[in-house]
Amino acid sequence: MSKKKVFVSYDYGTDKHLRQILESWEDDPEFEFEFCVDPPVDVNPENIHRIKSELSARIHSASHTLVIVGRHANKDDRHAHLIGHKNWINFEIYQSRWNQNKIAAVKIDQLHELPEELHKANVSWAMEFSKEHVIQALRNAK
Repeated sequence: MSKKKVFVSYDYGTDKHLRQILESWEDDPEFEFEFCVDPPVDVNPENIHRIKSELSARIHSASHTLVIVGRHANKDDRHAHLIGHKNWINFEIYQSRWNQNKIAAVKIDQLHELPEELHKANVSWAMEFSKEHVIQALRNAK
């Protein structure tokens, strides 16, 4: 049985430490976590198109998307007008919906605001950021 590919959407600036935790779950027989390559140190108008293309390709090669809702998940990005969405996470959720990926999400803190695009998605929720809960949410995603 081949692993299902899961694109992970998260705020790189504040939640990248969670990526290391997800990478430690590589022994899971059912799911393989896919991340964008590290973004450029300075995201600027000249490289946004390239970043969008890379993210889209990775999302479209996945069957699932895991959204990590951290403190800045719905924060306005200074390049929102070029991204076409409020921020990168909203762009990734939109692309995931368009690609018909199964979407699971987990809030790091219940007070964190949901990304706007997540309100439009059919989401399977993990009750906490743990391997057991995240994997179960991915299994339940439709």
